[in-house]
Amino acid sequence: MEMGNTLTHVARCSASSYPWHVGTRSHSSKAIAFGALTTSILACGHPAASVVIGVAQVAPAPIASVMPRAATGASPERPVPVPTARAMMAPNVPEELALPVRDPRFYKRPHRPATLITHQISVLSLSLPAPELPGGIDPEVLIELATAYAELARVTPTSTAEHDTARADARAAYMRYGGIVPPSDGAESAAYFVALEYELDGDRVVARAAYQAMLTQTPAAWTAPYCHVGLAELTLREANGDAIAREQALVHYEAALKQLRRDQDLYPYVLLRIGQSQLALGDTKAGTRTLERLTREFPKSEATRMANP
Repeated sequence: MEMGNTLTHVARCSASSYPWHVGTRSHSSKAIAFGALTTSILACGHPAASVVIGVAQVAPAPIASVMPRAATGASPERPVPVPTARAMMAPNVPEELALPVRDPRFYKRPHRPATLITHQISVLSLSLPAPELPGGIDPEVLIELATAYAELARVTPTSTAEHDTARADARAAYMRYGGIVPPSDGAESAAYFVALEYELDGDRVVARAAYQAMLTQTPAAWTAPYCHVGLAELTLREANGDAIAREQALVHYEAALKQLRRDQDLYPYVLLRIGQSQLALGDTKAGTRTLERLTREFPKSEATRMANP
């Protein structure tokens, strides 16, 4: 076995399989997904536009800080507080609404320390050819590298340079993955994860535009309900008790529910959000009925526990 293949094998064995799955897509589908993302970022005048344009034109973009950094040994971030139905009725919605269930890469995945993730990044980085050298890039290696960077950002404190760099590296790797030729699967996945990373980084303007553009360009993709939920969450953060904003969020939650399967982890969470939104809008009968349905159909779900604190 060649050294590059050996390193890749070791890296893959160090991580559990990712809980999300996508089917093979054509090159035109890739162009649509990343074209939508490019359009949204250009509309915002965001500095990342030039990077995304390169991806949309199928030009490989360099990954920022691709070489591994020394582990800091930092402790994981504290669990995100979960708003209850009562909290949803308050004038101000809590900022921390990005629950793990919205991120199928890591939902229900065992926690890994930063040292292990950094080691995986080091091994995967060594198996990628430099941008100026000839030779193809294994898309599986690139997607694992992007996901590892995103995971590292989640286990390092948000106030550190390592956290910010890891998140930027994750976005760059997903963008580069989306521009690989010949076509590989996962264009919609990569586009969604880029948008999600922007949201988690606090760049709501780009995240909102990207979610909306993806819904316009790829309304039937598996990412569509996740984009609807992303738009709803962003809308609630800025609602400040505004009924119109809450109604807009409810429309997105209901659209997401129609596209989800009942066996998907996001389904009960969306039911919870629909019930909370109905209560917040004063429709006590509908809200109570929705939350009762949630408790009845998903008695052991995390969403049911949140609905009945």
